[in-house]
Amino acid sequence: MSEFNNLNALADQLYQDGLERAQKESDRIISEAQDEAERILAQATKEADDIISRTRKEAEKHRVAVQTEIQQKGKQAKQDLKTAIETLITARMLDAPLKDVLSDQEFVKNLIVSAMNAWKDGEEVELVIPQSLKEMEPALHTKVHKHLSDLQVTLNGRMTTGFQIENKEKGYILSFTDVDFKALFEPYLTDAVRITLFDESK
Repeated sequence: MSEFNNLNALADQLYQDGLERAQKESDRIISEAQDEAERILAQATKEADDIISRTRKEAEKHRVAVQTEIQQKGKQAKQDLKTAIETLITARMLDAPLKDVLSDQEFVKNLIVSAMNAWKDGEEVELVIPQSLKEMEPALHTKVHKHLSDLQVTLNGRMTTGFQIENKEKGYILSFTDVDFKALFEPYLTDAVRITLFDESK
């Protein structure tokens, strides 16, 4: 009976030892699993934070680039609008008045006579006038031939206003058309228009 009790006690001891070892192994496995899960979670959290940080930086970089481009486009559009307004106003102020003045035959005739006074008789000078001013040719010959007997007057169908003087002896042409006067006055008038309309110091 004593031996049986000893066997039971031994069996109980072995059973308890097995349970304890199994519990310890289970605790170890669970602990390692928890540690691994925490490591994986920490790594995933860090990667997510890195992705969010990079995304924010890229978004900010893109926002700044877009904002800069919008500002540049806005400045360019503003400048283009100013230039268009200057050009329109300058053209309105020059085109019609110049054409009106240079279409006035009496004014043009007097201007030609005044200009021709700069040359001496005997110089090879050619006067070019528009076809539309053909009827003033006799009057020009009468007035100018007094001191330029060799003056040649040529009609140009492509000219619309003004006149040109060609000095064949010295090889140059002086042009007095609306285009020439516009090119002469336009820069000064444009500056005046710009200062009047867009002077930011006012």
